[in-house]
Amino acid sequence: MTRPIACVTGASSGLGRDIALALASWGWDVAIGARRAGALEETAELIRKAGGRAVVAKLDLRDPESIDGFVARAFDELGPVSALINNAGVSNIGALDIQDVDEIAEAVETNLVAPMLVSRATVRHWGESVPPNATIVFISSMSAVEPTPHMLGYCASKAGLEQFAKGLRLELRPRGIRVISMRLGSIETPFRSNLPQERLGPMLEAWKRAGIPLVHRVRMNPATVAETIVSALAAPLGAYLDEFQLNPQ
Repeated sequence: MTRPIACVTGASSGLGRDIALALASWGWDVAIGARRAGALEETAELIRKAGGRAVVAKLDLRDPESIDGFVARAFDELGPVSALINNAGVSNIGALDIQDVDEIAEAVETNLVAPMLVSRATVRHWGESVPPNATIVFISSMSAVEPTPHMLGYCASKAGLEQFAKGLRLELRPRGIRVISMRLGSIETPFRSNLPQERLGPMLEAWKRAGIPLVHRVRMNPATVAETIVSALAAPLGAYLDEFQLNPQ
């Protein structure tokens, strides 16, 4: 039986790695892309141990040529891709007036423009030969609907991503391509621990003044979140989750 094939961006660690491993455990082969080549190789080895094939590509989501090359390698080396999971994301925290232009641009380009370009490249490769259950997944955040001070680039880019997903769903539905938007609550991943400490204190103070809870009682296990995401790909034709929200208990 032919194994389905998926592309996952931001798969060098955290949720992206867990998504790639969940796919392998569900019988998928996976093309993985991120900036850290060494960490990607670690993910690839885990995919192979889980029984899947893996293609590793260093991926710069701010470079359209790198994006096109990543998708092309997936199709060339693994075969027709069935699913794209747009997972990679960045958040440059800090009050708007202290952020430089590149910090603002990085959030918008990585979280919004890049998923648009990766999706475009994938759809172009499908052309008129769309595989059964072809699916594009966008990983969004509660920040899309509950913005927080000192994270405005991240919040705005995720809100834009959800709107893009809604429009793309209408555009691609006649071609038999599913578009799923997954809005996630608090997750225990390196994404949070890598925030710059000199900006973290002022951000938390701003949250406190705005009445935003500083601590969630529960953060979701990324492996559990990944299993939920991958399970959505198994929905039969004619009925699927187009968008949903996943929160900790």
